Amino acid sequence: MDDKNILEVHVEQQDTDGTAKRAAEYHKRLIHQTSIVSEKEYQKFLLERLEKDNGFVVRKATNFDRYFAVDREMLFKFLNDTQPDTMDYLRKIYKDDLEETIVSFINAETTKTRGSLIEVLKHGIELSNQKIELMYTKPATTFNPELTKKYSQNIFSVMDLFLEVTCNGRVGRVVDFYD
Repeated sequence: MDDKNILEVHVEQQDTDGTAKRAAEYHKRLIHQTSIVSEKEYQKFLLERLEKDNGFVVRKATNFDRYFAVDREMLFKFLNDTQPDTMDYLRKIYKDDLEETIVSFINAETTKTRGSLIEVLKHGIELSNQKIELMYTKPATTFNPELTKKYSQNIFSVMDLFLEVTCNGRVGRVVDFYD
């Protein structure tokens, strides 16, 4: 049995969501590729795959705050959607400076001597005695629908031009593509 037949049999055995069929199509394209893909084409391919297969939100690089390495719009969308009471409480205290205060505090925690982005994302921050979660981990079971709902509210995004991948607005990994 040759590769084509094995691949077709494998595709038929997969579920009907179309993932296996798309994977088979890309497999065929890659095997029979006669030209080298340009960097822009490869970047476009990655953006499409992250969006369609992994549920990422594709963002423009203009949304990225390079100084703090954060997509503020995504960060505050996540915080306002998942923790509205906490954000309302903090808004009363910090008023117009809330956004800058939170971003600066996250940055300070991340850049501490023993700080790291992963730790800050996992454990969140505490500001004015209010716990701010920056991501929700996947629950071990589906027994608690509230935890499952919180996990589903995480926002994973990727930005074109630089392919800067973020989780709820914070940069997780950066891959630079230059023209």
